[in-house]
Amino acid sequence: MKGLQLLSKPRIFPFNTSNEAASVHSRNVTTEKNSSKYALITLPDDIFKSVIDHLDTESLLSLCLTNHAFYDKISKEFLYKDVKLRSKISLLKFNSLIHSKKAKLRLLVSSIQFKNPQSQDSLLKYAKFYQGNKTDDTTIAGSYNYTLSEGEDKSPRKFKTSDRLKEIENCYFQYTYIELMLDIIDNLPNLTHITLNDLEPNFKIPLWYSVMNDNSKNFIKKIINNEQSMNNDDLRNFEISTKFVKNYKSRIDCLPRFQKLELKSKKSVHLRSNLLCCFGLIDELILDGVIIDSLSLDTPMEFIPLVLERQDSKFYSVHTTFTSLILKNCQIISGNGILRLFNQFFKRLKRLSLLQVRSKYDILISNCFPSLRELTIDCNSKCFTHPVLIDETYYYDIAQENDIDLNEDVTSISETLLDRPVPEKQLQIPAPTSSVILSSNGNYISSTFSDAVRTKKSKDAIPLTKPQWQYFKEIRVPSFHVFYHNFKHVWDKLPKRNININIVNIPFTNVFPLSPAVYWERFLFTNDQETLVGCSQTLAAEQYPWTNDILNCLQDGIEELNKHKTQIGDSNLYIMDNLNFEIDRFNNFHNYKNFKDIPYINLFFFFSLLSKFSSIKIKMLRRWINSTKRTRYDWELLLRALLLNVNVPVEVRDQDGFILYSYGDMRQRTI
Repeated sequence: MKGLQLLSKPRIFPFNTSNEAASVHSRNVTTEKNSSKYALITLPDDIFKSVIDHLDTESLLSLCLTNHAFYDKISKEFLYKDVKLRSKISLLKFNSLIHSKKAKLRLLVSSIQFKNPQSQDSLLKYAKFYQGNKTDDTTIAGSYNYTLSEGEDKSPRKFKTSDRLKEIENCYFQYTYIELMLDIIDNLPNLTHITLNDLEPNFKIPLWYSVMNDNSKNFIKKIINNEQSMNNDDLRNFEISTKFVKNYKSRIDCLPRFQKLELKSKKSVHLRSNLLCCFGLIDELILDGVIIDSLSLDTPMEFIPLVLERQDSKFYSVHTTFTSLILKNCQIISGNGILRLFNQFFKRLKRLSLLQVRSKYDILISNCFPSLRELTIDCNSKCFTHPVLIDETYYYDIAQENDIDLNEDVTSISETLLDRPVPEKQLQIPAPTSSVILSSNGNYISSTFSDAVRTKKSKDAIPLTKPQWQYFKEIRVPSFHVFYHNFKHVWDKLPKRNININIVNIPFTNVFPLSPAVYWERFLFTNDQETLVGCSQTLAAEQYPWTNDILNCLQDGIEELNKHKTQIGDSNLYIMDNLNFEIDRFNNFHNYKNFKDIPYINLFFFFSLLSKFSSIKIKMLRRWINSTKRTRYDWELLLRALLLNVNVPVEVRDQDGFILYSYGDMRQRTI
């Protein structure tokens, strides 16, 4: 990083002769005028920030040594903006630094991260209150109070710091990890983002550190006796006084408020109320890799800060202050009325982000929040891109196959050289063809086959076969559009009224929306019956029970085509009775031409669903440089199904946030 010193203004060195010094000084002045135009410090703030964001901490420290301009700018805006503390020793050093009189860096910290936080020392410190043994003050790990061996230096650990910092370190050396963490948080006035990273399953914040601890005898008694706190259910059974309500609200109003609290799990960590008890009021909660069950949404109003409101003329209710919730790779355990608990716990929630969704049914929790205005869904989640694939035998009734006895006598040698004859097989449920998927997405295929589907191993109604997925994989079609029909019924249940939808990590490579009318027009004038190489299955040329549903879908498509012909003055209308086509094409899923349009049909119905929201923001999976280059006209062709509703603004950005396409005014988004 010594080369970074060249980014500053050139320095002038003294010379022995005045003429030589004057000539060098003139050259330096000229060089300074030319180089100042391209100096790093003179760049605009947004460009300068994008450059500095790519540097690590060591590089930032080296850049601070260049000159005063770099030191002031980097130390104030970048170096101490995001602080990461990886051990208890680092907490002790940083806590001593922010308590020193000369250190003003505590005003510069806006985000702090505690990696792999520990709670054993805090639990051991107060273990004597639970055990009732007040004579033994010795604990392990140097957490509370410890005895040293004979001959060992009893003075605190010597650090290579100044005398003032060493004196402060001695004052806080007896603090536990959680006490140091809370003391640091309390002394950072501009702190907005708190992160607990790499949480272990055994991590637990004792309720002694709750912000609701008023050091009263009642609170201490509850902790020592392990008594339960009042929650939402208790407020319906007990009547509380007006004085209690007033005192509780006044305590909540005096608590500190932070913008974001992020909990990242290293392993399977269950969300519990003790993880939220010591930070105060939080606007946005970010959970990464956390397990959420019914116990996670408990509302102990005496231990964690909650908002107390009158639900109606008789009852009170409590809920959290979170207005934004981000769930990333979280597991939601269903049952025990968890949807009702979500509604009570996050009553004020306005923004919900579901990233790396584990189950397709997890997105249904968006219906639990009455104040929800903005919904974000990650389309690159594994539940949308990696469904279960099945074999072709899934759609047949294996019991109907008639095995041929090969031990039977044969009349000629030539008959033994023939392949084993393949019997005709009958489909038990609709097979994955373009016609079937179109009819299913359009709700034409009835639910009379649900009983037959329940007997199958797959949870999807019409799963794709392995050869079909191999075909789409070879032509590089995004898996989200290939499998959308398997979870369309879940997306249809999302709340849409006054909701702004944000679709992130979605690709549009090699896909385009195909409307039902256009598909049926192609279907009627295409009669190629080619099968995949190596496929030896044959289908019985008969009409299945769901064929009438597909014909009804075809009839509606023909009516739409005739309506369009009438508008343009074409008198050659289609008549259903005069059309000639093979019904077997509806179910022949071995022919790739009968299922190759599935992603395009799915994309049309996906866009039709998005057009029902108040506004649409799309964030691409890749950066612009790695994406398909499209003009504005190309984007309008791709998004024409979205643009049918002219009142819905649409915005498309790449992975870096650059706008690729916009339609309408995003300032009109519902707030």
